[in-house]
Amino acid sequence: MVSQASGPQWGTDEVCEMQVPLASGESPSALDMSPQQEDPLRCIRACCTCRPQAEAQKLSFLASICTICEAALEDSGAHYRLCVCPLEVAQCIEELLQEEPAERLDTELRQQAMSAIAAMSRAWLLPEERKSSLLRACLSSVLHLPHYKDDTDRDAALYMETMEALHRLLQELVGSAGTSVLMELQNILELLLPFTTCQPAAVEERAMACIARLLAFCNTCPLPEVCSCFTGAVVLRHQCTENQRFPVLGKLTGQLILCCTSTDEGTRDEAMKAVRQLFIFIASQRMWMWQKDPKKPQLRERWQTLFYEQVSQENNARKIFRMFLKYLQYPERVSIFLMAIESMTVPSLHSTELAAHIVNVLAAEAHFPPGQVQKIVKVIYSSLPSIKVQSALESLGRALLVLASKYPREMVSSLLGCSPTCTRSAVQSLKVLLCSVGLQKQMEAVQEQGGWDALLSTVTHLQGVQVVARVMRELPGALRDPIFHQLVELLSTKFCSWEMVAMVFLVEMLECVDLSEELHRVVSLFGTYLQSQSVGTQQLVLRGILQLSQRQDTARKMLGLLPCITEQLQDADSGARAVALPVLSTLLRLLERGKLSLVALELASNLPALFEDESGTVRQLSIHLFLDTLSFVEGREKRKMRKEVYRSLVPLYLHLHDEEESVAK
Repeated sequence: MVSQASGPQWGTDEVCEMQVPLASGESPSALDMSPQQEDPLRCIRACCTCRPQAEAQKLSFLASICTICEAALEDSGAHYRLCVCPLEVAQCIEELLQEEPAERLDTELRQQAMSAIAAMSRAWLLPEERKSSLLRACLSSVLHLPHYKDDTDRDAALYMETMEALHRLLQELVGSAGTSVLMELQNILELLLPFTTCQPAAVEERAMACIARLLAFCNTCPLPEVCSCFTGAVVLRHQCTENQRFPVLGKLTGQLILCCTSTDEGTRDEAMKAVRQLFIFIASQRMWMWQKDPKKPQLRERWQTLFYEQVSQENNARKIFRMFLKYLQYPERVSIFLMAIESMTVPSLHSTELAAHIVNVLAAEAHFPPGQVQKIVKVIYSSLPSIKVQSALESLGRALLVLASKYPREMVSSLLGCSPTCTRSAVQSLKVLLCSVGLQKQMEAVQEQGGWDALLSTVTHLQGVQVVARVMRELPGALRDPIFHQLVELLSTKFCSWEMVAMVFLVEMLECVDLSEELHRVVSLFGTYLQSQSVGTQQLVLRGILQLSQRQDTARKMLGLLPCITEQLQDADSGARAVALPVLSTLLRLLERGKLSLVALELASNLPALFEDESGTVRQLSIHLFLDTLSFVEGREKRKMRKEVYRSLVPLYLHLHDEEESVAK
């Protein structure tokens, strides 16, 4: 909670002391407390030391707090000391409220507790650090009371008085907040909103009534100007101060509009009242600018008249939502978007059709900052498993489509960030994303090949990625090429935590994409990732190089990677060597004769070390390549080649009896 604008502030360890400055000419002796004043203090001290148990003691304690606080405000020359910490007083009130049985209302204790809280607030004795928990205890104690149908019942009358006391308390807290009134209002609304959803119908109706009454009260009070940033108005060089901001607006608007379609009639009615009061509150913030413009008095009056007619007659939640959009900017729209998505998970509370409509409208605009996209995708991802209504799933599918088309990088990274281990929810999100862009056949093809199930296992995850990539290869070029481009972009980042997955996907798509624009970047990526510490990544890169070396339009571009491949040959594992040797064999044949002779000689000096590899395939391939290099050497390099041959004769002779028949041959 925010500190009030003025008045003494109490620390957590200070003695609770309400002190008013001495009047001139008065001596300390004149300030001695009367017996009437001393009795309430004695009662408060006693109750804070030992919690009261009897009902009469509790009521006396609360009445004493009111007496002391009111006396301090009325007598400016008085000097009273409340000889306990204000935190202890607040805690004692909170405990009394929590002890009250929720199933019945047979005393005025709740009313007296709220009166004591209001009195402490007026006397600047209510500790800010305790205010929220104290008010939450009040709301929980009152809003969860039983529902009284018989108005003639004594308990029903007591209930009505208790609810009125709660309304007065909330209005008192806002009305006495001074320049911090908007901050106080926001704090109260933040506490009330959780009581408006997933609660018994009576609780939701009462909480909504509190919001409606509080907003109506605020609309009759002079309020500081809310920052024009959220009203849709453009004011150059304006200054935002903390007490002019109202960040709860989006959450509040979304919840009130959704509650207008509540399955409970009482909640619907109260929500509609609250929506109208909120609309008046928001629109009035625009009017203050017109009031400063003497040239527009008639326009202001005419607009105000039309506005009140419109808001008082409108009962359609969709139209009300459209009316609000005129005054809400992207932070509030994001909040409404998220609330609509979350409400889809509990379709019994509100209209899922309205939530889907809100998502459709806001997603179609999609003017969200990139930083907000991740938050939206995360909520969609976490909500999908709980959403069963088809219209809701379709609206989220369209939202994912729009976000993916406008923010592809943020969309992909958000999905990966939501589920680094690829859970069933992540797979479900990917399925929805594919279906939403018209790729249901591809989604089903992945399913038939076992790709989705493979993604869920750490053992078969990369196989699942391969299945998805192979299915995506069949897409039209207009859809396939952007996927490949995004993979190149992702792998080009300095720290790519998804290099293995992205590289699997990229290598699978190499043979079917037009590389005329991306070839240079792909070759550069391959050169970088050949140096990777991941053996699996090295093997993938070598497979990619092998594919491109066998294509007529890209083969010669791979020659620049020859030195890097040759260098990696000595340190690579058997799997990487088994791929690298065919690559070298293919690339050697693309070299011009002079260059070929030099490279073949260098390679021949490195190959004998591979004759002893544990893999029979590597031994066989290295011997074949060694024999090929003999025919590639010309001129002066032949003499040097003889030395390499003599050095290799013994190892080759020993392999005449190799356990692998293909190697022995």
